[in-house]
Amino acid sequence: MKVLIVEDDPSTLEALQQELETIPAVTVKIARSSGAALQLLQTDFFDLVINDLKLPTTDGALDADVAHGLAVHAYVQEHSEGTPVLVFSGFGTLQLATDLYEKSTKCDVWGSGAEVHLTRYLHKDQMRECLKIVTDVADQLAAVESIEISTGVASLRLTPSQRRILQLFGRLTSGANIQVRPLGGGLSDTSVFRITVEDKKGAPSSYAVAKIAAIRVLADEHSRYQRFVAPVMVPGSFAPVIRFCNAGAWNYGGLFYSLASAHDQALFDILSVNAQRAANFVKKLQMVEHPWPGVFHLRFPYLC
Repeated sequence: MKVLIVEDDPSTLEALQQELETIPAVTVKIARSSGAALQLLQTDFFDLVINDLKLPTTDGALDADVAHGLAVHAYVQEHSEGTPVLVFSGFGTLQLATDLYEKSTKCDVWGSGAEVHLTRYLHKDQMRECLKIVTDVADQLAAVESIEISTGVASLRLTPSQRRILQLFGRLTSGANIQVRPLGGGLSDTSVFRITVEDKKGAPSSYAVAKIAAIRVLADEHSRYQRFVAPVMVPGSFAPVIRFCNAGAWNYGGLFYSLASAHDQALFDILSVNAQRAANFVKKLQMVEHPWPGVFHLRFPYLC
């Protein structure tokens, strides 16, 4: 677990660093100014950011201001929006911190079934409470990372964000192991996998298609799905969304669609093997998409 501490007060920083380094599997990086924090956030990912609000712009500068701490918080929301932030600040920033908390997204960060705000606030005299939050996050993350991922004989190299998203879904579905296979159909910036989640006894607990991409890309897809697919299409003619994992993996998320166990090929995979079978599927698609007047012709004119 990687924690970024953004703090310029030496005594607070020393206390935080000493305590956090006693928590197993926690790695700490320190930024003493907004500039140093932004530089680290541009080059690394963190599982938790502990953010003072009143900061200087550069290490040792005398221009400490809450605007600089707010800039760090805003950067996390913009470029690593699934990362939880613990605002750990003083009395002068109470109202600002409260506003950040109330406006923050509330979601299930670690696949535990419990939703929390992505931004939380503690005063600097609440050191014990701060350490408890970090310990709880470390425990949750350990449970997530205990879920194994199997890619079979395929040389499938998953990125850390892809692994994390799959493990989060595995935990949500009471899984102990996830069988992962690549599946065609994603855009260049989207990874698509066919997954089977297995419980501790090796029994399948979920079959799904996982689409992994930037959270905002998937949020747009999820919104359009809810507006234009689910209310219109005939039940059974489309794969329902099981889960939208929109936190816990830095700036990445995962949309998980349910999948029947026998459905393991995309249309273009079938087309490359059996043109007649693919043509039959196209006809079925035309019938299924009939509730969308003109949509099929607009999206797939070359198939009509």
